[in-house]
Amino acid sequence: MPTPQTYDQKMAAAAFSAVKARGKNDEYRSFAKSFPGLIHTCGLMQAAAFALADDKKKSVLEDTVKVLAALTGEHFDAEQYVAKWRGADVLKYMRESRFALRAASWIKRQADALDS
Repeated sequence: MPTPQTYDQKMAAAAFSAVKARGKNDEYRSFAKSFPGLIHTCGLMQAAAFALADDKKKSVLEDTVKVLAALTGEHFDAEQYVAKWRGADVLKYMRESRFALRAASWIKRQADALDS
């Protein structure tokens, strides 16, 4: 019987696939490295709105949503994800913000690792 994976193992695998699929895109990797800090500083919805405003930055949000989908099985595009959480109950929103920060941090780690 296989050992179940932890949330972080699932997120790490999904983040690796997402970042690797983007190839050698310097603008993507640069924003991927700053996105967790943006979520932490400004909040999830503000960071998501900033990412949605620019197509090149939007790809980082899309990959963060893909990493979250590896945990929940719910597949959204970036706009659907933002719409879902924009009007959510504050406790659910805070929980989702923590998960999004973890997912974005895995994207950042994988972008750092693939830069080497």
